[in-house]
Amino acid sequence: HLIDRGVILPFSTYQEIVAAIVQELQVWVERLDPSQPTASRAAPTRAELAHINILIELQSMGEWSILREDGPLWFRGFARWSPDEGLPLITKVLRRFGASRVVVGHSVTASRRITARFDDQVFLLDTGMLLSAYGGRPSALELADDTVTAIYLGERQALLPAP
Repeated sequence: HLIDRGVILPFSTYQEIVAAIVQELQVWVERLDPSQPTASRAAPTRAELAHINILIELQSMGEWSILREDGPLWFRGFARWSPDEGLPLITKVLRRFGASRVVVGHSVTASRRITARFDDQVFLLDTGMLLSAYGGRPSALELADDTVTAIYLGERQALLPAP
């Protein structure tokens, strides 16, 4: 919506998007200011009102759980929980979403290899591939039916073979 309206560019960063939303809302506040002479204020159209409502909703996106530091994109419990703590919790999460496993990142594994936890229900994928910072290597996880395979440059390792 913001791209179509010319408010942001397709490659805008999160910070640029937030700044553009604030600026665009300010334009609308000034345009609709009741203290302005009536001649300079036109009533917004339905499309403009919808646009303003979207801007207002997006203004709080920094508070959305998906983007919060403790939200699902940055949550590190799967990597940090003890086995006793994590197994019952992940079992509940998987049951709730009808899933058989979870793949997570953002916590570099000590071995720099894809690591399974909690009875092979959680796979930690961050192998620290930024060599200069973590000394790891690029990796991928292949999920095919019941087979789970770690893929590294020149190497494949079955983590969960098909029964």
